[in-house]
Amino acid sequence: MNWLKMPDNDSEMRDLMRTAGQKLIYTIAGLYLLGHVIATLAFPWIFVPGIWGVSTYMLILVVSSLLLIQHRLYLSQAFWLVGLAGAIVLAFFVFKQPEVLFLLVFVPLLAVVTLGIPGAVIAILFSLAITDILILTIEGIPSDYAGVVLFGGSAFAVFGWSLSSNLLEALDAASFHYNEARRLLAESQSHQVEIGRILKDRNQVNYQLERMNDMLKFSRTQAEEARENRNRFMLAVSHELRSPLNFIIGFSDLMVNAPETYAPLSSWPSGLYDDVQEIYTSSKHLMRLINDILDMGKIDAGQMSLYREKAQIDQILADVRLMLTGAFEQKGISLTMEVPPDLPAVFIDTTRIRQVFLNLLNNGLRFTDQGGVSLFVQKMETHLLISVVDTGMGIAPADLSKVFEEFRQVGEENWRRHTGTGLGLYISRHFVELHGGEMGVDSTPGQGTRFYFTLPYEAPVTEMSVPFREQRTPGGSPSILLVTPNPEDAEILQRSLDGYVIQQVSNAEQAREKTRELFPRAILVTADAGAPLSYNLPYDLPVVTFSISRAVTAMQNLRARLVKPVSRQTLLKAIQSLGEQAHNLLIVDDDPAMVRFIEQSFRADGNTGTSNGYSLLSAFSGAEALEILQKNPVDAILLDLELPDVRGWDWLLQIQERQEFAQIPVIIVSAQDLPQNDFVPGTNALELALHRPLLMHELGSVIKSILENVLPQYPREKQ
Repeated sequence: MNWLKMPDNDSEMRDLMRTAGQKLIYTIAGLYLLGHVIATLAFPWIFVPGIWGVSTYMLILVVSSLLLIQHRLYLSQAFWLVGLAGAIVLAFFVFKQPEVLFLLVFVPLLAVVTLGIPGAVIAILFSLAITDILILTIEGIPSDYAGVVLFGGSAFAVFGWSLSSNLLEALDAASFHYNEARRLLAESQSHQVEIGRILKDRNQVNYQLERMNDMLKFSRTQAEEARENRNRFMLAVSHELRSPLNFIIGFSDLMVNAPETYAPLSSWPSGLYDDVQEIYTSSKHLMRLINDILDMGKIDAGQMSLYREKAQIDQILADVRLMLTGAFEQKGISLTMEVPPDLPAVFIDTTRIRQVFLNLLNNGLRFTDQGGVSLFVQKMETHLLISVVDTGMGIAPADLSKVFEEFRQVGEENWRRHTGTGLGLYISRHFVELHGGEMGVDSTPGQGTRFYFTLPYEAPVTEMSVPFREQRTPGGSPSILLVTPNPEDAEILQRSLDGYVIQQVSNAEQAREKTRELFPRAILVTADAGAPLSYNLPYDLPVVTFSISRAVTAMQNLRARLVKPVSRQTLLKAIQSLGEQAHNLLIVDDDPAMVRFIEQSFRADGNTGTSNGYSLLSAFSGAEALEILQKNPVDAILLDLELPDVRGWDWLLQIQERQEFAQIPVIIVSAQDLPQNDFVPGTNALELALHRPLLMHELGSVIKSILENVLPQYPREKQ
């Protein structure tokens, strides 16, 4: 670290430098103490008693330097280095060994780290002067020792400079982010009460964990509980970050892509448009970082769901090429894709696989300066093999095992601000593994890197013992009967039961008939399906009764759900999808900036003020919104789920129950996630009926699955 570049008015940075200097003194003192102990115990006939004089000198030097560093930072470093040189000279006179003078080559190394290049130059000249004086005044010291000290000190100074320059860059980056964090902290003072409550809850949880000694025996329980706490914290943070980002991205999008909304671009102050473009670009980068972190949290928690469908890889790659062509052309490198014309469809989540392609190609774009990036698709017997090859700098063999770690960018040459989060490859590999594929990497430094992954044609199916007469679907997957009066339940469950085909029936009688026809693996029954279905079945099979949340599916007037930050185009498209009859819009949001954002979006689109324009009403609470609904005609509602007086979902259920408002279409615009459940207390969430005793291996598997996936919710300790 370069002490001379430290700002005088930055007290925090000065304290950091002072602490680092103290640790450096402690480290060298500790090394000397270790050497002293070894010398006195192992070689007393050589070093005793002379070494005690040197040790006394070192003790005085260490204490003096530590006292001086509290008041004079630069002077203490110079005093410490001169004192070390004096200790080396003292050791030379005590032990009469000229080789001791070779230790002077380390003084420039310490000087370049603590005082920078000028300090290193002075230290080299000082060490050389000491050596020359001793050679001229004392016999027995070879004259070439001066050259050794000169060249050795210079080499160590260069080595120390190479280390300290990288450390300086890291320190500059840390200082930048620290100051940025201080600015954001000043802006968030209005949330002090909520932040204090979160910290209090977190401290309470930590205190409870310390008290539950009996639960500490189960390490897996501890890990799962900590993971749940982290996920809840990430959800809370996502809302707090997404809400302000919605307006930062929204308004900057208006300024960049529709500047005439505010004033003709020619009348804008010089440089303002470029600054707004930088704000827009940086805010989108921050949003991508937040999304990556949330995806990582879902992956770690095992909550990343896939929505599979039959898809063509060539169509996905065409979309990806369209998205990235401009970036490749701007950098002046090529993007080529070799895709066979007769590829079969694959059963994948198109959104997640598209994200994998974008991550890999963007990674190649980032680290390739000449040549290009190529993508190859090969048709194998059971899967597709996709390779992404670039002509970039390559990856060292020692770093290949680290490329898929989170927040990892291997190689010091990759330290570039705003070039990535270190999460793309980590997330991509897990997306591929969720599809039953594998991802790997090959690289040659200086020639390029190849990332490759596989995608099975069909979803992987867990092998299980199959009843003798079990009938399978044409695709080979076993069937499951779902008894529910709500057809949409089958679609919801199908997303979570890969490898099975769900057949939905409405009542118990239909279930018995389908059981004789399909011989399903099991029967699933929702709690609102009516009479139990555990008797009069053609054969004995598991019947699982459970409760399912209907908080979303029961709302017929819910037309769309937009997650903040939402772009201007997405918002306008959702509103226009309501039809031409929707003119009077009620905006229910506790942030007045949301109303202004929608007004500006309409103005940029040319709707406000025309005969076909929109009339906007705003309410900042649930009670105010109900009052406006009673007094004014409203064609549609834009609802934020975070209201000061009521939960957004509860307010939505209230208007559903009122006939005069039940048919008003609603668009949710919020950073909050869907509600977890609408479970009724006092009822059973899950029941298993089977008219035979479970075998031991069956019972063990069922219990183990419950223990691994259903976690206890411990009561909070009273204050």
